[in-house]
Amino acid sequence: MWNQCSFFAVKPKIKTTQTKNLFMANEWKNVRQHIKAFRSYISGLSDLAKTNAHSSYVLTKEEIDALLNQRGDGTKLNAIRIYFGAEMINGDMVPRIYAVGSDFVNNSYDDYNVPPNNIDLETATIPAANAAMPLKGNVLPCPNFCPKTNVLNN
Repeated sequence: MWNQCSFFAVKPKIKTTQTKNLFMANEWKNVRQHIKAFRSYISGLSDLAKTNAHSSYVLTKEEIDALLNQRGDGTKLNAIRIYFGAEMINGDMVPRIYAVGSDFVNNSYDDYNVPPNNIDLETATIPAANAAMPLKGNVLPCPNFCPKTNVLNN
């Protein structure tokens, strides 16, 4: 089952015990099992989909800083939200991820400067869509930007 979104929280404004419980929910054993299951899913895709699938992504410090500092007034956003999407290739769902800045507002994390409606991203030109939306983090996919072999990726 796919989660709709995840967070990389920066200075969350929730109680420490809540944060610890939230982030400790996935013990390393479970993390490894989930990664192996995902890699197994990728291996079962059609050749074209498998070639275009990514087993992991890197979000660089520069991208993290850009996302958190996009407000432009010297105050940082509080978090980065990770959205999961999918591209259909040869009838196979190939996962994609997208990173956007998020801010803690009224006891919730809201995507920074993302309009609630009145924008048709599907039919807008690329320049028009980019001008209407906030910064999107550029994530570096593996393959191409892969780590050396470790217990999470073998």
